[in-house]
Formats: sequence, C-alpha cells, structure tokens
Amino acid sequence: MSLDFTAIFENSPTPTMALDRRLEYLAANAAYLEMVGKRAEEIMGRYIFDVFPETEERIEGLTSVFNKVLGGEEAEFVEVPFHLQKDGTVVEQFWTARHVPVIGSGGETRYLVQYSENVTEKVRMREMQNAVMAEQQHRIGNLFSIVGAVARQTARTSETVADFMPRFQERVSALVTVNRGLLGNAAEAGDLSSIMSRQLSVFPEDVRERIAVRGPDLALSVLQVQALSMAVYELGANSMKYGAIGNPDGQVEITWEGDEGASCCFEWKETGLQTDGAPEGNGYGTMLLSTIIPRQLGGNAERQLGSGTFIYRLGFGRETALAPAANRVENAMAQMRPVSRAGGRQDQSPQA
Repeated sequence: MSLDFTAIFENSPTPTMALDRRLEYLAANAAYLEMVGKRAEEIMGRYIFDVFPETEERIEGLTSVFNKVLGGEEAEFVEVPFHLQKDGTVVEQFWTARHVPVIGSGGETRYLVQYSENVTEKVRMREMQNAVMAEQQHRIGNLFSIVGAVARQTARTSETVADFMPRFQERVSALVTVNRGLLGNAAEAGDLSSIMSRQLSVFPEDVRERIAVRGPDLALSVLQVQALSMAVYELGANSMKYGAIGNPDGQVEITWEGDEGASCCFEWKETGLQTDGAPEGNGYGTMLLSTIIPRQLGGNAERQLGSGTFIYRLGFGRETALAPAANRVENAMAQMRPVSRAGGRQDQSPQA
C-alpha cells in the first residue's frame, strides 16, 4: 500500500510550512494555518514578511536563520515572540520552531520546511510562577498586619471573648484557605464569581455586608484565576489596612462585565474612606496591581485616588495574551541557533 504523503502533511497535528529560496510560501498545513489565523489563499506564493510584516531588525534576524537552512544546515529558534492579528485583535504568541533544508537530487537546497510549536501557554505559566513566588514573599510581609486587622474587625462585633474566639478562628482559617488557593500548584480553572466568594470569605459578615459584588459568570483559565486572585487579595489587604474595609462606614463595590468571547473589564471601587484612598508609592503591591498582573493578562490597569474614594480598573482579553516586551524579543532572537546536524532532507520528488 502506497502512502498518501499529501494527506499525511495536511492532517499532521504539527504546524508545518515550506518556503522556497525567495522565502515565499510553497505549502502550509491546516495546523499551521490555524495557528497563524490565515487561509491558504492569503499566504501561498507570497513573501513571508509581506504576509507577516516585521521590523527591519527582526527581518534581518529571521532571514539569517532561513539563509542558514537554505545553505544546508538545520536550525531552530526557541520561544520567539510573534504578534499575529486574529479576529481583528493583535495577540502575542511564543513559538519554538525547527527548520530543515530539503535537498534536491543535485545536492542543492530546494526549499526549507518549518515545524512549529506554539509554546505561549508554557511561557505564560513560567512567568506567572515567578510572579506568584514574588507575590508570596510580599504577602508574608503583610500577613501579620492582615491578621491584626481581622482581629480588630471581629472584636468590633463581639460581645465577649468566648464570642470572639470561634469567629476569629473561622476568619483565620478562611485566610489560610485563601493563601493556599494562591499557590501555583493549587490553582485550577474557575470563574470570577468563585474567586470573589473565596477571596472575600476572610472578612467578617458585617464587613461582607458592606461589599457589593455584581457581574456575570465568566469562565477563566488557570493563569487568569491566579492573576485575578492575586489582584483581589492585594486590593482586599490594602483596603483592610488603609481603605473602606477597615473603616466601619466604608463601602466596596466590585463589578465586572464581558462575555465568553470578548474582553473583560473588572472594577474595584471604594467609597467613604477616611483618607484620600490608599497611599501612593512604588512598592511591590503597586507594581503587582499596575504592571505585573496586567502584563500577565495581556491587558491594562489604572488606579484613581480621590477624596474619600479609590478605584482600580483592570481590562483584559478573554484570550489572554502577553503584552509586548522588547527584552523578550532580543533574548529570543539571541537563542536562534543552528542544529549541529547538517545535510537536510533529501527531496525524493521530481525536479520542478
């Protein structure tokens, strides 16, 4: 029985494409087209950098890899970021790709073949693990002040020590549960409503009565659950120490809007503060809310401090993508390297 190599190529789960010596597309299988969000007629016969425009520096770096392959070497690049437009939105993907030359019967390289893997989720998870570790150190530093705030709030509505102790122990147990949920190996996919319920469980009932929560059920990935859990934890900790939660007359309103296929806008609003909101600064908590979490979610954040009010807004896409980072591009380009083997694949097809 003869093998249908065309069917094998088209149905391979590995994203694969071929370029000729002019770096024009000769072939691309279904997995590759799905990964880049293109149809075959949009790319066939076209120069790769006309299909996917790049900066001159990036074109130079990628072309040098392609030329090595067309010179007879195998080459690969590892975790290189690419910005692709899919469904009208620019998303950043990280690829690891291997390139092999296809050698004609006369010994010349006829074209190159690229085998790609989308490693975006792997990169995201590694960066999130790093963020979680740093956040844990920050959280440990805040833990004693948070426990003290919980004790004061519980004592405020307790008539006796006997009444205070079980309620305080319940709150501390909830705090332990919340902290466990923030550990990388304990995280799992969930939804925003569940995150709110879990994170707010640490507060006494009289405090929860001053917190309004409103928004649709939105399914979240593990990465999104971790990022948003850290955000809500940090906002709650700050509010206990400086803001509305720590003030018996303060109010907190937590809202979000979005749907399964679009972006999400999350808002934490505090009113009735005795001071002008949380203190401004450049500490880790500020960096976590303003930079680290938005970057992990491929979104943006803003903080507004006013007279007796504090507002934090976080927007992100439902298909989480990492925001561009110039140093990532430079580091990834530096990792482009030839594979030690040379010679390439022998082309068994007739010469064109």
